[in-house]
Amino acid sequence: MANNSSVLKNKKIRVRNRYYFKSIRTAIKKLKKEENRNNLDYCFRKTISMIDKLSKRKVLHKKKAGRMKKQLFYIVSKNNEKICN
Repeated sequence: MANNSSVLKNKKIRVRNRYYFKSIRTAIKKLKKEENRNNLDYCFRKTISMIDKLSKRKVLHKKKAGRMKKQLFYIVSKNNEKICN
């Protein structure tokens, strides 16, 4: 593998993007486990914000970001029904 500055820069960017994507996955897991309604709303807003930021930075494709947000909305609405009952 070449040791050009562009190759090293791309490797650095790839590692950073992987970290961002894993942080979203962790946030989604926390959101799925949340049982308190106030914390659920807070986690939901924070996770949606993270997804939007990554979509804006081109880490996530905008259509994938839209699918993720739709799935999260479904999860949150389902959890709200459980909490209310």
